Amino acid sequence: MEWRQGDVTALPFPDASFDISFCQQGLQFFPDKLAALKEIRRVMAPGRTVILAVWSAVSPLNSAIADALTRYVSAEAAKSCLSPSSLNDPDVIQALLAESGFWDIQMEILVFERRLGPAEDSIPRAMASAAYANDVERFDRSTRTALVKQVGEALQNYRKDDGFAVPHESHLIRART
Repeated sequence: MEWRQGDVTALPFPDASFDISFCQQGLQFFPDKLAALKEIRRVMAPGRTVILAVWSAVSPLNSAIADALTRYVSAEAAKSCLSPSSLNDPDVIQALLAESGFWDIQMEILVFERRLGPAEDSIPRAMASAAYANDVERFDRSTRTALVKQVGEALQNYRKDDGFAVPHESHLIRART
């Protein structure tokens, strides 16, 4: 396997050069989803498979973090926390794939558990690489502690031993070229 970085709407590969394409939790972040899918389709050989995964629902973790961000940071920060689930409508996904030239579109929902440790460790870690991380980092210690406490309390139904087991749902999509 060879990794290359580039613009998904202008892939540096010849037409029909791949037998399979896999995109895990990326499509929902592409500014021009249709152009991205058309470009993926262009570089795939005829009769081959694309596999996509996109979140199908807002997870309880992201919902709890968004609520806390609304209270402590801003509605904009909360919105960015929810953006990974922005492409969750199966009809929209199917229409994008069909318009891009894919067919035999199959979709299923996968549910898995995300295991988290204690709230005071896992919740700051979950937020550390997000777009709103700097906003949270600017708070004094007591405000950050209150934010983490609010998220932890919202996740009480998912408490397991010394942490949490939070369900996440994802669309798993397969389509042919």
